[in-house]
Amino acid sequence: MQRTLLDDVIEAIRDCEKVCKIIHLPLQSGSTEILKRMNRKYTKEQYLALVEKMKARIPGIVLSTDIIVGFPGETEKDF
Repeated sequence: MQRTLLDDVIEAIRDCEKVCKIIHLPLQSGSTEILKRMNRKYTKEQYLALVEKMKARIPGIVLSTDIIVGFPGETEKDF
C-alpha cells in the first residue's frame, strides 16, 4: 500500500502528545449521490473507510461531523 500525506497526518496525530485527538470531518450527507450533487469529491464509502482507518490507528480519537439536511432533491432514503 502506498503511503499518503493523510497517513503521515494520522501518524502525527497519534504520536504527538501536544496534538488534540479530536477531529472534525464534515460528512455533509450519507448519500454518495447527494454528495455528488453537492460537488463533494468523496463518496460515502471513502468517508467511512477514512473513519475506520483513523479509529484503528489513533486510540481514543474523538470524531465530530456536520450533516446538511434537506438538500434540494434529497429524499428520506438519501438521509
